[in-house]
Amino acid sequence: MIDIVAPSEEGLDQGVVFTDTTRAANLLSVQLNSLNFAPELGIDFDYFLREDLEIQNESFRGYLVEVLSERGISVISIITEVESLYQKFTMNIKDQETSSDLLVR
Repeated sequence: MIDIVAPSEEGLDQGVVFTDTTRAANLLSVQLNSLNFAPELGIDFDYFLREDLEIQNESFRGYLVEVLSERGISVISIITEVESLYQKFTMNIKDQETSSDLLVR
């Protein structure tokens, strides 16, 4: 998704920004049911951080991709880095394609 926003970094009145990256970052940083205006947005950190739950990192990574896919954000690759016993996921997302084809003739 591309949005027109103001002001832009170039000093113009309006700018064009690729917002799927920002949408994905916001979606993955919000606890599910924590927003009054949109309780369905976010991911369920509380479920995965329970002491009695043993879960593999691959399952959590799949959950993140599923949540993004439900919101129309396509993940094309995930880079996994291990730092001090923690795994860091870097997700590359696909730019939404636009088409100039006619839907109805």
